[in-house]
Amino acid sequence: MVATNFDGKRVDHCHRCGGSLIESGGAASQAGEWADPSYWRETLGRPTQGNKLPCPACNGPMDGFQVPWGGRSVVVDHCNTCGSLFLDAGEGQKLASIVQEAEAQGGLKGAKDSMGRKVKNLRPAYDYDGELLGAQDDMQKPGLRVYIFQLLTGMPVEVWNPVRQTPWATRTTTVILIALFVVQIMAMLGMGIERGTVFLRFFSLVPSEIAQGRHLWGLVTYMFLHAGWFHLLGNLYFLNVFGDNVEDRLGLGRVIGLYLLSGIMGGVLQTVLSGNPDLPVVGASGAIAGLMGAYLVLFPRVKVWMVLFFMHWRVPIALYLGGWVLLNIAGWYLGGHAVAWWAHLGGFLTGALLALLLRD
Repeated sequence: MVATNFDGKRVDHCHRCGGSLIESGGAASQAGEWADPSYWRETLGRPTQGNKLPCPACNGPMDGFQVPWGGRSVVVDHCNTCGSLFLDAGEGQKLASIVQEAEAQGGLKGAKDSMGRKVKNLRPAYDYDGELLGAQDDMQKPGLRVYIFQLLTGMPVEVWNPVRQTPWATRTTTVILIALFVVQIMAMLGMGIERGTVFLRFFSLVPSEIAQGRHLWGLVTYMFLHAGWFHLLGNLYFLNVFGDNVEDRLGLGRVIGLYLLSGIMGGVLQTVLSGNPDLPVVGASGAIAGLMGAYLVLFPRVKVWMVLFFMHWRVPIALYLGGWVLLNIAGWYLGGHAVAWWAHLGGFLTGALLALLLRD
């Protein structure tokens, strides 16, 4: 956990799970006035059952409290000894919005603040941009549009893993891949099918040629080409789901190095183990698989929404990515040579190992 000071209050934040330990009196500045225990503990808080967690600040027992209202609820931990409040990722805004809604509907009658004054006319919780926080519920299932998208594509959606800064490398890579694919299409149309195929092969990864020491630049250039729009869009989706968080954790320079090295090592493994060495390989999948491997190492407790058997499920990232690895192994075993399975697996392994070395 990393200790910081905000508005004179200490906050210990864990970048792995996204949780924060806030010292007594600091909840208002972190998540909004309504997150302060003095407003909800005696009026809405319901003690939870089970073992009490030790407070990271003073090692005293932390009481778990469920704070329900209007069909929503959140469970938070509060230390009786030092007054610290522990909020998991997303719980601060959720807690503040629930308590604020309860106050508006008369649910905090008799509540008093830490100075013993009756609660009234407090400003609502605001985010850092000054915009009013909505009653968002980050742990609720995604809406109908997301459900239909996932049902049709099988793509994962993160439950909650926000970034702290703009992911410039991820966004720039997205723009570059789109621009190069447009250039690729225009070149293919201008040259004709036969010459265009020769052009594409020149910049692709061809295992038989790489093994003979020729066209070695293909180990780099292949990861900037794609076989079609669906191939490109699928890769861009995974790039932005996993890349922004890895970049946020490792930084701009490290994530670029991890991306490129994962793609190169994925190409090397594809060269060594390819079932069809004369088949050209294109796509950023190996490099993006490196981001997926790094994501697993850096954020092992994150969960993703998946649609399975027409129902939404919250799946641990380790289970999802473990299934992805097994799917690639099965694809190679069953002889699907049209897909660069070993580029995926090589990139994934490289990214995971690099994340182990680069993480704080």
